[in-house]
Amino acid sequence: MRLVKPTILTLSLILAACQATDKPKESNEPKAAADITLRATSDIKTPSPVKAASFVPNSVASWLGHIILLDERGSLHRATTDSTQTEVVALGKYADVLGLAREKKSGVFLAITPQGQVKAFVQSDDEGNYAPLAVSQGNHDFKRFCASARPNTELVWAETADGPKAFSVEIFEDTSLTINAEQMAPNEPRLCETDSALKLGENYILMPNSESAHLTLSNGKKELSVEITNGLSIGGIETAGFVTVTNTNMGSVFNEGVIVVADENEGRLVLISLAYALKELEGR
Repeated sequence: MRLVKPTILTLSLILAACQATDKPKESNEPKAAADITLRATSDIKTPSPVKAASFVPNSVASWLGHIILLDERGSLHRATTDSTQTEVVALGKYADVLGLAREKKSGVFLAITPQGQVKAFVQSDDEGNYAPLAVSQGNHDFKRFCASARPNTELVWAETADGPKAFSVEIFEDTSLTINAEQMAPNEPRLCETDSALKLGENYILMPNSESAHLTLSNGKKELSVEITNGLSIGGIETAGFVTVTNTNMGSVFNEGVIVVADENEGRLVLISLAYALKELEGR
């Protein structure tokens, strides 16, 4: 027994030393400070991380305008800027989403399936629920929508199997929808090539930075890093994933638009007032 006890003790010490050595050393280097910090205005919980979002404004009651969300599972959800959680619109494997702006009419948005088909949904009641619309899209294979910070009305851009194209959208009595390709002048800007869904002000675009936890503001000449910090009782964003911008009136403090930032690692969105963000950007 005298020989066994020291042996066990020795092994225990060796294992403890190995475990201590295996632990990664924490870096004492301070994180690089961001050029601009923006405080979170509000946040929304989502069932899983969000990979795309679009906006369906309400021209009568702006605060009832919807943010349509596509999560990493491919399902569609809806929320307003006052929401704390989302509501399911449709389960499935959708690839992209685009909201339409209609003056004093029911909200409508489009979604693309992995097979390149467009599905359409119209707000069907005062509770904010959506119902499907019949869609006629011709012989077009859609890959993604080309979103804009401005509201999308009767003309939308999309990336197709044949390249970027403009499409007119016509809705009949909120029961069916037709998508037709439009002939565009050769020198007319292609929205897919000058995607403005991330446009912040006149000169900057806001985008995630794959090499940093911060977002990046770029005007083609210089880049500024942006950190989303805690607001009043609202947590910031450690690592930003998807981000989009609209200058559509979404009600309350978002009456001049909203920035939507998705957390890279969890089901959560942070909303930032566009007016506030532009004020912070002044003079940069």
